[in-house]
Amino acid sequence: MAHLAELTGRWGLLPVALPLAWLVVTRLGQLGFADAPALERIVGGATLAVAVFVTGLLGLGAAHALRAGAILTALAVIAAVLVAVRPRSRRPYAAAWRGAVSGASAGPLLVCAAATVVVVTAASWLPVWQWDALGYHLPFVDFVLQSASLDGVPRDVGYLSTYPHNVELCFLAFRSMLPDDRVVELAHLPFGVLGAVATAALARRGGARADDGVIAGASWLTVPAVFLQLPTNYIDVACAALLLVAIYWVLATPTPRSIACAGLALGLYMGSKPNAPMATALLFALLAWRAVRAGRGKWVAVAGLSTFALGAESYVDNLVRHGNPIWPITLPMWPLRVGPDVWTLPGTTPMRALLEAGAAAPRAHGPLPWRVLASWTSLGGPPAFDMRLGGFGLIVLAALAVAAVRVVRERAWAHAIAGMAAVASPDPSVARYVLAFPAL
Repeated sequence: MAHLAELTGRWGLLPVALPLAWLVVTRLGQLGFADAPALERIVGGATLAVAVFVTGLLGLGAAHALRAGAILTALAVIAAVLVAVRPRSRRPYAAAWRGAVSGASAGPLLVCAAATVVVVTAASWLPVWQWDALGYHLPFVDFVLQSASLDGVPRDVGYLSTYPHNVELCFLAFRSMLPDDRVVELAHLPFGVLGAVATAALARRGGARADDGVIAGASWLTVPAVFLQLPTNYIDVACAALLLVAIYWVLATPTPRSIACAGLALGLYMGSKPNAPMATALLFALLAWRAVRAGRGKWVAVAGLSTFALGAESYVDNLVRHGNPIWPITLPMWPLRVGPDVWTLPGTTPMRALLEAGAAAPRAHGPLPWRVLASWTSLGGPPAFDMRLGGFGLIVLAALAVAAVRVVRERAWAHAIAGMAAVASPDPSVARYVLAFPAL
């Protein structure tokens, strides 16, 4: 299998694997969401597909079989099984585009297409050089592939062994299809597409026309901080996409299907980045409240089990090994802290040192509210993959004012809580930590 990947050049087995993955997404959407609108079928199919991919990769890792041949074979088997199952409805996905392309949406779509070309070119031809990608995202991928299991990850290297790894597992599957690292950074782009689709679906549910939904999704991809992250093996766009998918299901009319999907999406998100538990807790509380009010309280337990199964492994492991689910960070549990070292989780690195680490990009200083105001309103921050100052742009700021007025006028408190979850981060002044927020 490795020789075949080499023969196909820099793209390896991706021309086979990516269509199979897309087939899995679309078939799961048809099978599980036959009565839903086209955009919801895509979001639903992607939710189930990513959950299946992550679970399958963990299973292959436990069997010491995380190799290209086994991964591609498993993907082909899943796709074949789904094709063999007859869906209740054959509503075409082309319906998602009806009314989506208009004079109003043509311009944003062209800009988005041009941005995508730039992203693909940068990811295909520039070497891997970004800070976190080289530091621990790709090393995790390489250690696992070299040993064909998760046992190959050094337990004494903090960021490799303690971070949740749902996104890196997907990067791992992508990398296994390649002969080398030349185009590995394209692994982030499918998550960007997922985030754009989730943004469009949220807009449609909020009453937007089809073309306005497309404009919303395309515009999110061109937000400076999102665009600059796409051609990298950072995980921030992927985490934002999974968070948007979770918000989509949490804000849906509570049904057994939407509640179960919300649990899956929240688990996928929580198992992707160590700051995710804050947003996960907020959104799960909102989900439980809405479900109980709708008489679907028993499904909250199903969602909770799904969230725990897909998202809690690294936190439980860290808690057992180090007494801190977010180790190696010294974490004051404010506002519960009532004295020195009381309610402080142990670690080897202070939270402030972590937030100030990374690329030497300009950043805001001072108290948190001032940093957020200074960074979000900055239009002159130098562009960088790890933007610490600015990154949202003028359009997002204008839309934020309109959204705030609409939330208050319509008393859309559930949407307000979703917005709070999107900025639930140790430092929301850093744009890449809150990339889901512009989509809302």
